[in-house]
Amino acid sequence: MAKYQITKTAGRFVAGHRNTGVGTILDMPEAAAAFDLRTGALVPMGAAPAGSPTPEVYKATPDQLNDMLKAELIDYAEARGIDLADGLLKAEILEEIIAAEGNSAE
Repeated sequence: MAKYQITKTAGRFVAGHRNTGVGTILDMPEAAAAFDLRTGALVPMGAAPAGSPTPEVYKATPDQLNDMLKAELIDYAEARGIDLADGLLKAEILEEIIAAEGNSAE
């Protein structure tokens, strides 16, 4: 199974899942994601979405990060090279990611 992120071009449903917002991480087999990869509705985890203004790795907003599960946040951080200490709580992981990416917590 591979991890994919929903892009801004996705419709209401992506690979059979309700679209819960740009940057949402989905874990699914490559075959299930194939169509949405071709249409640009999904990108492999860590890749910049189609139409991204820079070639940098996509950065989720603080609200999108807050909606992620702890395991998804850990995967998100790993994909971006953000080192996390073991045993952090979800709130601490959020703080680390937001600080590393320079996002505002507003």
